[in-house]
Amino acid sequence: MKKTLILIFLVLYYSTSIAQRGYIREQFNSYKQIIFVNGANVRIQPSLNAKILDTLPHNYRIPYYSKIRSIKDTINGVEGYWRPIEINKTIGYVWDGVMALSSFKTSIDIKNINSVLVDFSSEKILGFKVFNNSILIHEKYFTKKEKAKIVGATTIGKTFNSNNKEIFVVLYNDNTYDLFEWDGIEIKASYIELRDDSFITGIYSKYKSSIINSDKVNMRSDPNIESKIIYSLPLYSNVTIIDLNYITDTINNKKGYWSKVKWNNKTGFIWKKYISNSVKYIKSNIYENVSYVYTGNYIFAIRNNKIVSHIANNRQFENFYSKGSMGFTSEYEFLAVRIVGHGCGTDSGELFYIWNGEKIKYFGSSTGVGDGGQSWWKTLSFPVNHGKNNTVIEQESDGESLDFPPLKEDYDKYLFFVYSNITKTLVYKNDTLIEVPSIDLTLRNLLRNEFPKHNLRHYLFGDINQDGIDDALALISIESKDYTNNPTNTKVVVVYGKNDDTFQVKYINQDIVDDNFAAVDFYIYNNTFDITIVYNVGYEKSNGRKNPQMSRFEFVYEKKDDTIYWYSKTESEQIKEQRESKWETKTLHYKTNIILFEKAYNNTEFLYID
Repeated sequence: MKKTLILIFLVLYYSTSIAQRGYIREQFNSYKQIIFVNGANVRIQPSLNAKILDTLPHNYRIPYYSKIRSIKDTINGVEGYWRPIEINKTIGYVWDGVMALSSFKTSIDIKNINSVLVDFSSEKILGFKVFNNSILIHEKYFTKKEKAKIVGATTIGKTFNSNNKEIFVVLYNDNTYDLFEWDGIEIKASYIELRDDSFITGIYSKYKSSIINSDKVNMRSDPNIESKIIYSLPLYSNVTIIDLNYITDTINNKKGYWSKVKWNNKTGFIWKKYISNSVKYIKSNIYENVSYVYTGNYIFAIRNNKIVSHIANNRQFENFYSKGSMGFTSEYEFLAVRIVGHGCGTDSGELFYIWNGEKIKYFGSSTGVGDGGQSWWKTLSFPVNHGKNNTVIEQESDGESLDFPPLKEDYDKYLFFVYSNITKTLVYKNDTLIEVPSIDLTLRNLLRNEFPKHNLRHYLFGDINQDGIDDALALISIESKDYTNNPTNTKVVVVYGKNDDTFQVKYINQDIVDDNFAAVDFYIYNNTFDITIVYNVGYEKSNGRKNPQMSRFEFVYEKKDDTIYWYSKTESEQIKEQRESKWETKTLHYKTNIILFEKAYNNTEFLYID
């Protein structure tokens, strides 16, 4: 029996440890397809023998190209992928060995945030490059630790003992790490000692006792409501647990437990709900005298060995850790509770809390929910991610991955369609996230004023008219009050950006998208854009059509007459034959006249072209 219990304990322990380490490695995995090697080659095919199409400078971010799959290959004994990229309407491929494997923003000077690229693809060399407004300002290389493989790198900001320097962390797969310091001029090896490295290793220290989470909590001589009160314990009292679930009882029609405890050298009984037991205990690296306890229902802040603040958190969690300053001023420290959904339809992600030196408060969340191919998510991006001073970018989206025929042989079979997508720029002021002016807010306000009865579903920015200023495509429709019926009066709006950071509605089309659509997707590249509409498929499936269908419209902006023309339409329909089904696809063009964007519609006479 003992062996069985020990085995179960070991399995649970190692499973938990692996899960914790797995998430920790996610924090260091900030791969974003950014070129590290200056002059990286773009090839016409995914092969070293293919013709070079173009070269890319370091710090160039390769846009994610969802239409085409990455191609796996092995070069000089190293496995990797050729990543697709579109250059001048031509598809090329870049070997991911020339890309940075981690990237982040510095936070040593919040008014002058730099970008850091880290490369550790070499067996022996670890490389750093620091950029300011795309200009390389520092480059440094170090010898890598032998045998251990690097997982990733990130910044934790300034620590209480870093002498006003920013600390970078490089994590290895054996759970060890190296520290580096950045003073705004040069990166050097750092030899400071962290108070707590649980956010790196997943190994936590223990808090000394359990905590009373309410004021004037009665400690009784016996486990019943009628027994003598020995003490009335103040908020944040530390008690020693003798037996947490000593005996069951019912108080005010609610079942619970009496806990047997020790306080002030006396033994007594306290109703269990007033006791918080330490689950995770971490020490601040920003503040020398601050630490935090997570109990499963509360987070407590401790300063100079005295609890000074707490906040409720009743979510089932997987992990609790500090995220440093996240690029904000150094008096802030961010804490995160990692929550995990158990099954479809339950959310996962991070809940963020902030310590401002006096109190701990809720900040916001980055969470998502998946159910089959459909997903919803809300993400918060911090200055350490995007580089904007004292700013958080919130994106809330939902969509679905749908099975559709690839337009070309090497295109992906599954396409992700966005149902809605709204981005907000927020600042933290008076303990609240407040939306401030941004390109997204300007666009939303314009569309709200121009189309007051319509709901904005989603939009995409891009320079359609090639004037160097962001334009936008937007999908709007009138929704039923209870959202149970199909939208009506659906429109696609082309909006042009102006020099004064405002927008102007340029073109409107209300005939491309039928109101019984399932999803609409936009894609902008150079002076061309695609609008893809799917029907009778997925979560938003409508019975308006017999079979699943997809229509892709392509439009081209002509600079000579400042006009957008309809270029082509590709249609696909799934035909069911007994037990199997197949997709029939054809591309069509209008026979005679050139059609303007605003005049394009879904059922026009076409000439079939093979």
